[in-house]
Amino acid sequence: MKKKTKINFLFFFGAIFLFTVFIEIIMQIIAPPRLIKVGTVRAPKADLYGWAPMPNSHGIFENPDTGEKSKFTTNSQGWRDVEHSFGKPKDITRILFLGDSNTWGYVPLNKLYTRQVEYLLKKRGFKNIEVISIGLCGWGTDLALEALQREGIRYNPDIVIYQFCDNDIVDNLQPIENYKYGDPGFGKLFKYELDKGILKKIKLRCSPVAVPLFKKMLLKSALIYNINKLKNNSVDAFLSITHLNNKSPIDPFFTIYYDGSVGENENIIKGWKLFEELIKKMKLICFENNAEFIVFAQTGDDGGVYWNTKWGGVKSDGGKNFVLYNGKEYFVDFRRPLIDLIEVSKRNNILLINPTRPYNRYKYDPHPNEIGNKNMALDIVNFLINHMSIFKNNA
Repeated sequence: MKKKTKINFLFFFGAIFLFTVFIEIIMQIIAPPRLIKVGTVRAPKADLYGWAPMPNSHGIFENPDTGEKSKFTTNSQGWRDVEHSFGKPKDITRILFLGDSNTWGYVPLNKLYTRQVEYLLKKRGFKNIEVISIGLCGWGTDLALEALQREGIRYNPDIVIYQFCDNDIVDNLQPIENYKYGDPGFGKLFKYELDKGILKKIKLRCSPVAVPLFKKMLLKSALIYNINKLKNNSVDAFLSITHLNNKSPIDPFFTIYYDGSVGENENIIKGWKLFEELIKKMKLICFENNAEFIVFAQTGDDGGVYWNTKWGGVKSDGGKNFVLYNGKEYFVDFRRPLIDLIEVSKRNNILLINPTRPYNRYKYDPHPNEIGNKNMALDIVNFLINHMSIFKNNA
């Protein structure tokens, strides 16, 4: 009798094990561990950046407004770009872009602003141009710097253009609290802090590379990832419904737009100081490798201001924009990040491409649509031709 019970016991747990393995395989296919929409902890470069796209992988882009789908394939390095060799061909001028989801792109690849920059420059007679794009959703300035050091500079670029977005200031500070697996901040392997004005790179305890190998393998489980994600989403929903979530009056994404009428946000002040040191380091790396460093301000344009006031849940009263929280109005200025960025750039003698056209967004997504990407490319191309000697000499 005991032997039969033991057999039944082993059969029962064996069946559970096989079922769990089956579910894990299915989940890895339909819902693998992902962070911030694009990228996975399974990718080879996840040990460099925390999350990364798979090289030579097939993806589908879906238009947020129309639902129209188009296919794309990442290149051999995992980026949403055409193929490039690290060795630079003779007589070629290389332009390297570094950025976040705007550089990864929410449009078909041939409509992406980086591809449009190459197309427009060649159309204007600059035939020996090669544009390289490295960017991923959720990246801040810190990860753009990491990518520049790790692989960007290996392409021997003549010009490096860092695409700035409003939320970079907040992203650089993350994680502020102890993040759990499944949260956006979890994937970061490191963060920078200022120690008496000096950049200090901090290895994060919550990162996959900072935990034992066995636990690291478990963290790559799609089943565990999705269970944690479901749990965290359920908790957030409960806190939201019961009003137990005591967050700051304005979400971090909006604090960067503070107009100062109710005081400055301490974290945002800290974020701007950190950002300034990060781009100074990017500029130094470029200088040491004979490359020109430029910041592209993908912020403060009419398209972004329009989207935030029309679709972003922001209210307007007498020409002033505000966020309503617990019956109180907190005024915001959507051009403030651009104003602050201009000051940082002037202070450090960094070239800055300001928006002169509206970077049109989707109705149901804040990323630039095809028209927005085209206008971004036009602003960049006009700046390069008017300000860079390399283009004047080849005109």
